Amino acid sequence: SLFSQVFIFNMPKYAIDSYMSVEAQAIYGVLFMPASIVSLLATFLYRPIMVQLSIEWENRQYSNIIRTCVNRILIVFGAIFLIVIGGALIGTQVLTLLYGTNVTPYKKELIILLIGGGFSGISVLLYYLMTIVHKQHYMVFAHFVILCISWFLDGTLVKQFNLYGATLGYLLAIVALDLILFVMLYIIFHNATSKQKNVQEV
Repeated sequence: SLFSQVFIFNMPKYAIDSYMSVEAQAIYGVLFMPASIVSLLATFLYRPIMVQLSIEWENRQYSNIIRTCVNRILIVFGAIFLIVIGGALIGTQVLTLLYGTNVTPYKKELIILLIGGGFSGISVLLYYLMTIVHKQHYMVFAHFVILCISWFLDGTLVKQFNLYGATLGYLLAIVALDLILFVMLYIIFHNATSKQKNVQEV
């Protein structure tokens, strides 16, 4: 899954490498850096609660797990909102100063990547949850599906929309991955809750 995830994250870069210039590749790298930091910060937000969630799963405290995860996801969404505002106001100017590459014309691309970074952070939580509920093999299927979609989609988007297409491909892939993992986890928790109710009724 992690191997596939690296390919999914880098698929827009491969598309840029195939259809655009080295300069475009460098600009995308500069724009992508803040998104990767956002994803990393989300990881630090989740890791301290993993042991707690594991214990609650073993004790069948499913509502506690859901409540904790929803709270963390809301915090991430709030952080994304603030970061996107900051990125829209001064993001490209700061990146231009830091890297010496003019990225000021690419404000909307930066915003899309920042949103994608936030959703990437959420995928980390869903990834951890899959491990906690002992369904790691489901993640292989989810990542493989998104990898195949990205393989075909990103090239088309980059050919039509250049860097904007690359950022869009990244965002769509991450959102689709989150949706697949969310649906899987919903089914897992629904089944676990139903079994718990049946046992209590017996």
